[in-house]
Amino acid sequence: MELQEKIGRPISDDTLEEYVKSVTKAMRLGLPDIVAHPDLFMSARDSFGEEERKAALAICDAAIETGIPLEINFGQIASKARSSSSMEELSQKVSYPSKEFWEIVAEKTKEAKSKGKELRVLFGKDAHYPSQLSDDRDYEVALMILGPDLLKGLHFVGPDLRTYNRELIEMLEERSLRKSVQALGSETLGESKDVKYIDDTESAEKSHMQDKSKKQEK
Repeated sequence: MELQEKIGRPISDDTLEEYVKSVTKAMRLGLPDIVAHPDLFMSARDSFGEEERKAALAICDAAIETGIPLEINFGQIASKARSSSSMEELSQKVSYPSKEFWEIVAEKTKEAKSKGKELRVLFGKDAHYPSQLSDDRDYEVALMILGPDLLKGLHFVGPDLRTYNRELIEMLEERSLRKSVQALGSETLGESKDVKYIDDTESAEKSHMQDKSKKQEK
């Protein structure tokens, strides 16, 4: 089932319920290896209230029961990162990842851990072309939306499904700090050739267009 109603108007509570039933049924049947953007429904809801909380709890319960990881998806961030918006502006424009949804995941992660169980999560680039894989801006926007404290409360897994929370969060915080220092340096020193800030989204887009052009020539 697709959330077709999101085009032009919010989806109804009934449609949200059907979405959750479809996702959790698929999980319990063992169909997906990962649940991509489980908070996708927030792109078609006006706010996060009781119905949204119930949806998040149901998906979390299924994730704990089945061991299938939930994905913090960067797709919508990447689609908007091509604009000239600041990090703060970008964080206000995306509906997912939803901080409220992932706060519930953090709550359920703690609850599961107390019972000897796991609620696994991971990041997903949702790259539509190879050049996007080298773009770090989506990580930074996700860090700004969710916050390091929330991320530290999640149970991240790597490709081998082993936990790597500490290394991941340290990497993200270091990357964010490095970009902040670069921006401050550029602001202070202007066009100094010793301080350079590269917009990865522009370079990624340029690389994509070059690859496309080469394919057309062939």
